[in-house]
Amino acid sequence: MANMTEQEDWGEIVGRAVENQQLDYKAAQDWNELSRAGKAKFARHAMAMANTRGGYVVVGVGEDENGNPTQRTGLTEKQARSFDPSTVGQTINRYADPSVEFDIVRPEIDGKRYVIFVIYPFRGLPHVSGDACETELQRGVFYIRTPDARSRAAYRASELH
Repeated sequence: MANMTEQEDWGEIVGRAVENQQLDYKAAQDWNELSRAGKAKFARHAMAMANTRGGYVVVGVGEDENGNPTQRTGLTEKQARSFDPSTVGQTINRYADPSVEFDIVRPEIDGKRYVIFVIYPFRGLPHVSGDACETELQRGVFYIRTPDARSRAAYRASELH
């Protein structure tokens, strides 16, 4: 697969404002301040997207009063730096077997900084959760991304194809 970080229009991805099977938005946050469950949630989304078609998790876009991801606040420089690929990768791949392949980009759009996880589809074997974490992850579960933008356990083998 081509490296998606070199060919994307980050402004269009940040501004799309509709979550789907390949796109998820998260409000501004600092990776280092997330709870264990908060980090496990990122791992669940990463495994689910990798098990489906790959996709993007955009950090720095919150929800409006109707639950739509339209609040493009961006992140502070400190928040953006906290998403260090090595640290984030160690955490996500502590849960994933095999490891999830992803990149992190930090584009600046309209004067605001965002963090975008670029998650690549699995090659060969799908990703299974190798550990549990509170309500976010269960050991031995294959997560998938649904068309209505949920990252949930696969219920049928056909969902992993």
